[in-house]
Amino acid sequence: MRCREVEKKLSAYSDGELAQDQRTRVENHIQQCNTCRQSLEMLSGIWNLVGELPEAKFLPNFYVRLKARMALDAEKREARWFDRVLIPASAVAIVVFGILVGSIAGKNGEGKAEPLTTEEEMVRSFHLDSFDDFPEASFGNAYVSLAVQE
Repeated sequence: MRCREVEKKLSAYSDGELAQDQRTRVENHIQQCNTCRQSLEMLSGIWNLVGELPEAKFLPNFYVRLKARMALDAEKREARWFDRVLIPASAVAIVVFGILVGSIAGKNGEGKAEPLTTEEEMVRSFHLDSFDDFPEASFGNAYVSLAVQE
């Protein structure tokens, strides 16, 4: 066995929860590996220290308050589900609805406007109409005159 595998099983080994074949493999590895043997000793030492701790004494009504807290946490989890699922789903539905309405509105408006000239199409596609407010001798005006040349 490798050290990683043994380290994962040390707690179960010290508690006697491993099957006999796994227990034998861990024991063989521990006999050969100082690092894993030290890890097992450290784990055993920790459990010994935990065993020496005084028994915890609970305040009166501890279990009643614990159940109330658990119920409150359950309510919060339900609220988080609402926030995580329902709100984003609603937002997606609104966006899809907006796209559909825009698509329908766009189709209804087709064919009613006069066709654009090549120059007007170029101005629209390059958003050159934003330069309309520039004075005659400005860079914007020079750009528009260069872009519109055929």
